[in-house]
Amino acid sequence: MPKRIVPFFGHTQTAKSSSIKDITGDQSIVCGNGSGLSTTKAAKIYHAVNPKLSNSYSFMDTIGLGDNTLRASPQKIREEI
Repeated sequence: MPKRIVPFFGHTQTAKSSSIKDITGDQSIVCGNGSGLSTTKAAKIYHAVNPKLSNSYSFMDTIGLGDNTLRASPQKIREEI
């Protein structure tokens, strides 16, 4: 079975990065500090630490919707991924 990518979409500061950090166990993921600004500057793919999960799924953290301070073209997003 091919690996599935699970995207996380939502407004800024809605726990997208925190959720991925909890699911994957990747403690290097930077999470928001309550400022209302995005911590994710480009879409990124994360893999779970648990092999049972990482063999089947990857998780995509995306830029917060509604954050007008960030601009990313579709090409830039593809390059980052």
